[in-house]
Amino acid sequence: MPFHTWAPDAYEGASVPVTAYMAVLVKAGVLLAVVRLFGNAKLASPMLELLAVLPLVSIVWGNLAAMRQPSLRRMIAYSSIAHAGYLFYALLGEPAGRLQAVAFYVLAYGLLNLLAFAALPAAADDRERDRLDNLKGLFQRSPFAALMIGIAMLSLAGIPPFPGFVAKFLIFKNVIAAGHITYAVLGLVGSYLGIYFYLRVIQLMFMSPDVPAVAEGTAIRKLALGASLACLAATALVSVFPGWVLLRL
Repeated sequence: MPFHTWAPDAYEGASVPVTAYMAVLVKAGVLLAVVRLFGNAKLASPMLELLAVLPLVSIVWGNLAAMRQPSLRRMIAYSSIAHAGYLFYALLGEPAGRLQAVAFYVLAYGLLNLLAFAALPAAADDRERDRLDNLKGLFQRSPFAALMIGIAMLSLAGIPPFPGFVAKFLIFKNVIAAGHITYAVLGLVGSYLGIYFYLRVIQLMFMSPDVPAVAEGTAIRKLALGASLACLAATALVSVFPGWVLLRL
């Protein structure tokens, strides 16, 4: 924010694999490059306030806008604006911990986004594939897909014990350690807004009796199944052994 307006239309207009690429690798490349270039820089006014206010606005705006989106792709696009805010918040932390915090966050965020997109059931019309209305009752039609997407949503929301919680914890722990307690509290409050729309997806999949009349295209293809299992295995590793992963970042 405010350099975000391209994301929702670009995500929605692209195919699901291309959207996953943009949501994961593009953001990871940009943020890791930023930390490599400026990771050891000491912040002073007015840059300090700028790096606190703009990410905070991104967190709040991205989460609020994501609540109103009709499709998973547009929702992820707006939530990615919020996640970019969390990632830039890492620059408020001590220089020694910036790269590790960003690298772990990018790893967790990337794995769970890939898991969500890989688990989406195939459909004849790609534009309708991830409409939230079409996810109603998904657990009844494709339990595996619903479980994988549910795990992704819980982690992206920052719910423990999933890796998204550890990623957010590292970011805000470093911000507090650097003495910016007010900014950390405001960022945490803004992050709670995101819980609503992530849990909304879970509610639609598991608690809605509304199953679309046309149930074609609910099967997961073998390649997508393999990708889902690979992402799930990596997610389990990061969830159970976050310390081991951090030592290698």
